[in-house]
Amino acid sequence: MSYNGIGLQTPRGSGTSGYVQKNVVAKKTEGVREKRKREAENEHRRMIRVKMNEARKNAGADVRSHDEKRYVEVKCMELRESLEDEDVEDAEIDKKVASLRVKLLAEQEGRTEERKSELQTDEGQGLLDNTPSVPTEVNKHKNAGLETTADLPKSETAALKSVYDYVPRYDKR
Repeated sequence: MSYNGIGLQTPRGSGTSGYVQKNVVAKKTEGVREKRKREAENEHRRMIRVKMNEARKNAGADVRSHDEKRYVEVKCMELRESLEDEDVEDAEIDKKVASLRVKLLAEQEGRTEERKSELQTDEGQGLLDNTPSVPTEVNKHKNAGLETTADLPKSETAALKSVYDYVPRYDKR
């Protein structure tokens, strides 16, 4: 009944069952150096997590700008393909694509400037990193719910209000 060379070869004649137990009394306590090392590692892991979260938050603006640039290039490629199908000369195609690219980039810059001016707080600090440019589905549903109660007939609106009226069970104590 040995496990990894620990314990009796056979429990026969020993008066025991041969079961090997862990010695809890001889357990060593963690020293000061090991504790400091472990705490330093935990602090390092925490700092890495904080940096990763900040990187994820800041990635939203980068992704948005990439999507806008990609949109411009897709429109330019669509124009190029349509002009090539019409057998237009290469020089003329390049001119039209370049003019479209300049036009779309100017529109894109105008939109980003408008967005930046809208997202400025009173102190002048921007909210670009934390504020999504498109309303979330939750906000859409909240707004839709507010609009539907105004459209209901007055009897249904009164019924809804009576359901949510609070009547205390006991007097103030």
